[in-house]
Amino acid sequence: MFYGGMLKAGKEHNGKNSLFIKNSTSVMVSAERSYVNHGNVVLIEEQIRLALSRGRRSIGVITPYKKQAELIEEMLTSLRVNYPDADMQAGTIHKFQGKEKDIIIFDLTFSPRNSMDKLPIAYQGDNLSEAAKLLNVATTRAEQFFILVGNIKGSLELENQESSVYRDWVKQVKYLSYKTNTKKEKI
Repeated sequence: MFYGGMLKAGKEHNGKNSLFIKNSTSVMVSAERSYVNHGNVVLIEEQIRLALSRGRRSIGVITPYKKQAELIEEMLTSLRVNYPDADMQAGTIHKFQGKEKDIIIFDLTFSPRNSMDKLPIAYQGDNLSEAAKLLNVATTRAEQFFILVGNIKGSLELENQESSVYRDWVKQVKYLSYKTNTKKEKI
């Protein structure tokens, strides 16, 4: 989507599903000049616990909002007590620049309630915007599994936005998830 189809994966595809979507309709709320979504944190914790129970230890959670990253990092702190060998990290996209994890969970945080909701600044722009860079980096940090958490249906129904990079990206992830997840795989 961002390189005209020229970018290729550095690893061979092993035939297993590696892209998952966890739908959330929980509402994003303002928090100290940032945003949080408590419902998404619950879904993220469930996914991390599941991955940890299956022996996965390299997990990153990316979100565009600093307060959401701090909320997730607090949750990870409590999980580290039982999994001291796990390499778990939450942060904004800037914290993950140049880093990779076996599992990346990308938390949209934003959850449109209706088609007229305004797209947050973090997601506005075209294919050359900061929003595109955020989505590109978030997607390419995963070595084995990518999990998208957010209101997918609401995001696809957004209308009258200045740019469609966010909506196009969500549509592409949903399509690829559907295409590759014809059978259930375990993380």
